[in-house]
This record gives sequence, C-alpha cells and structure tokens, in this order.
Amino acid sequence: RPIMVCLGDSLTHGTCSSSFTPDIPRKLAEKLGMDPPDVEKIFADPLWVVNAGQNGIGSHNILKERVNGCMNCYPDYVLILIGTNDVRAMYKPSWAKTMVSTWKLPEAPNLKNYEHNLRGIIDFIQEDSINTQIGVCTLPPMGENLEAPANDWVRKANVVIEKTVNSYDQKVSVVPLYEQFESILEKKPNKQKSLSVDYFLPIATAMCGIFYLLPGFFTWNTMS
Repeated sequence: RPIMVCLGDSLTHGTCSSSFTPDIPRKLAEKLGMDPPDVEKIFADPLWVVNAGQNGIGSHNILKERVNGCMNCYPDYVLILIGTNDVRAMYKPSWAKTMVSTWKLPEAPNLKNYEHNLRGIIDFIQEDSINTQIGVCTLPPMGENLEAPANDWVRKANVVIEKTVNSYDQKVSVVPLYEQFESILEKKPNKQKSLSVDYFLPIATAMCGIFYLLPGFFTWNTMS
C-alpha cells in the first residue's frame, strides 16, 4: 500500500488535541468507494498513514532530528504541517525564550530561519526520494479571531510557505489549511470576542496536564 507520513507538531501528533491522521484512510476509502478501514483487515486499507508529529516541536528540530526518521518509512507522500510553534515564538518573546531553552535552538525563531528550515526539510525529502510527493499545509489560525495580532504572524508565515513551495516543481504543493479555517470562521458571529491565544494556550497546557495525570477519566470532548 502507499504510505503517507504526516510530519509536524502537536496539531499532527494529536495527544494534546484530536488527531486528524486516523481519518485520512477512512475519508480516502469513502472517496474511492471502498469499504472503511478495519483493524483486522489492515492490508485492505487504501493508504497507510504514519503519524510523525511531536508536541511542541518547531521547524529547526524537524529538520535536524525528525525528517531523517520520516524517510526511513519510505513514504510515497509526506504531509508537512509545521510552524505554529515557530510563529508563537515570533509573536511573544517570553515564548521564544522558553522554546530556545527547551529545544536548544541556536537562535529564536524568525521568518528568515523558518524559511531556511522549511526549504531544508523539502530538500532533504527530495534528495532522499525523487518520487515522494510533498504537501505543505498553510498554518491554521491561532484562535478564532482572525484579526488578532497573533494571526498577523500566522499570515506572514503562510506567505513564506507559499513562496517556498512555489519555488519547487509539481511534486511539492500547498495544502490551503488556513483558507479552510478562514472560510468557516468568517461566517461565525462574535468571533472577535473569542479568547486570545495569550490566554487559551496556558489553559490548554493545564488541560494537557490533567489529561495525562488522570488518563481514562476525561476525554478531550468532555474537557472542552
């Protein structure tokens, strides 16, 4: 079967939120008119998906530590969703300081080194396998208020993503994730009153602690 590796941070990993990766084979099977995936019939799945996400990681450590392992899966497809933690650090200096310390970064994330890292990830994949198809997702909004200052940084990073991807051939393409969220959020009333990332991120971190300390007692649905 074809193999897809999903390379990213907690948005991909899905232990601090709902994971989208298990839905990929199911939705593909529906699209192809196939029977839904079954754990007892794994070899009948239309696509094998490897979740290569890691909580808190940024583009530098994906390039230096993770993309090599990703290619050990011999993927036909790589879906990249990386940069939200870089953007958080660009938005708030205190978060940048924590990220530099935690991940032993040579410098704080900025748009220039983000582009360098993203290009390095794509180059590594292409040099390892000329046949691997690469999809790079634009970053989703941070919070529901699209006009919030944090989302100005998200949009700047997405410009970098589109510019970088468009410099490659047809085997690298942009997946317009931000635009999908934008089309939904623009229809939502009172989105300007939604909680800022400055507040909901610490709350989400605390919820993660509860989730891990008391496994089995809560689901993400009940906690939200």
